[in-house]
Amino acid sequence: MSVKAVEVCIVGGGPAGLSAALVLGRCRRSVIIFDSGQPRNSASRALHAYLTRDGTPPLDLRRMGRDELRAYPSVEVVDEEVATIRRQVDRFTLETRNGREVTSRFLLLATGRVDVLPEVSRAKEFYGRGLYHCPYCDGWEHRDGRLAVTGSGAVDLALELLTWSDRVLLCPDEDAPLDEPALAHLRQRGVAIAPAPVAGLSGPAGGSLEQLTLKNGDEVPCDALFFCSE
Repeated sequence: MSVKAVEVCIVGGGPAGLSAALVLGRCRRSVIIFDSGQPRNSASRALHAYLTRDGTPPLDLRRMGRDELRAYPSVEVVDEEVATIRRQVDRFTLETRNGREVTSRFLLLATGRVDVLPEVSRAKEFYGRGLYHCPYCDGWEHRDGRLAVTGSGAVDLALELLTWSDRVLLCPDEDAPLDEPALAHLRQRGVAIAPAPVAGLSGPAGGSLEQLTLKNGDEVPCDALFFCSE
């Protein structure tokens, strides 16, 4: 397989990578954008707080972005995952898992991040359906609801959630116990403290989160659980 040379390689086909490719295409730069097909927001049913696209399914935004790039012949989108990147004196060489090699003068990493879900039962099933990492993305949909928070940064997140509801429950993290001043501040602000960490999530199959099961066996009604992703 021959090695293709371009001016810019972009690793990551989400909104950031597509936006960069759009600008570069309009500057008549030769660009290849690599998309592994594993977007961070794949579990989300809609994106929010994105002007003109509030409520749009994430994959629809990805499709619209790609459609716009077709107007720029110097931009190519490759649906492959980059496996290795090597730095030479004046170029980068990228190789995909399928063996494709491309060299470029510049490299832009727009891979985003991977969310580490809480280690609780059925977390993957309810991710995007009651289990969330960002209150700015999903807090409005659960305003005035029964909200809970877990994770090592739960104190700050619990206080943030008061923007959307006055019914906020902090579920303690066994690896990050809270001191008395933090607990007193949370209670003063109206945040309740659960007696035990979260053990599992429950709700109808294919539906939304309805309840938390704590490690002491208690069952707590819950509309949304937010977690801190390290």
